[in-house]
Amino acid sequence: MFRKIKEREESFPTGLSINNYNVAIPHTDPEYVFKQFIAITTLKRPIPFQLMDDRSKKVNVKIVILLGLNEPHDQLNVLQQLIQMIQDEKKIEQIASSTSVKEIRHLFIQ
Repeated sequence: MFRKIKEREESFPTGLSINNYNVAIPHTDPEYVFKQFIAITTLKRPIPFQLMDDRSKKVNVKIVILLGLNEPHDQLNVLQQLIQMIQDEKKIEQIASSTSVKEIRHLFIQ
């Protein structure tokens, strides 16, 4: 599955620069996911991702939200909700400053 995520990222980059935070939401097509998941990581050292809206540019990402969704309609709904969430400056700051899984999980179930 991770090979498929990388292949999809090469064709459809997911780097975003929103509210002074750089986020990536890599994912793959639903048929490659056996069990659904959302994994969030905050990186000590940023890694470059191509921008979603301009493939000629890269952005150094510190927050990665990795999606593994196996229902096409779920994928679109979850992506829309995530975009809305990371556009909320307070929420993205809370994600960036979180120090535990429990803190991040709480942000998503509020």
